[in-house]
Amino acid sequence: MKHRLVLTLPQGKAIVLKGLRYKFLSKSNYLKNIKSYKTLKFNIFIIKNIFFKKK
Repeated sequence: MKHRLVLTLPQGKAIVLKGLRYKFLSKSNYLKNIKSYKTLKFNIFIIKNIFFKKK
């Protein structure tokens, strides 16, 4: 089972990181991945590094 890392943005959007790929999701889709968000608490610093590198 592959894990999805979800990053919440101030605009209410969400980013799901799959490897080096990420995309914007609607808030409703983000809520479907709320369980993945719990994992985010342990990996948020890693996500920030990936996000800014991909920018």
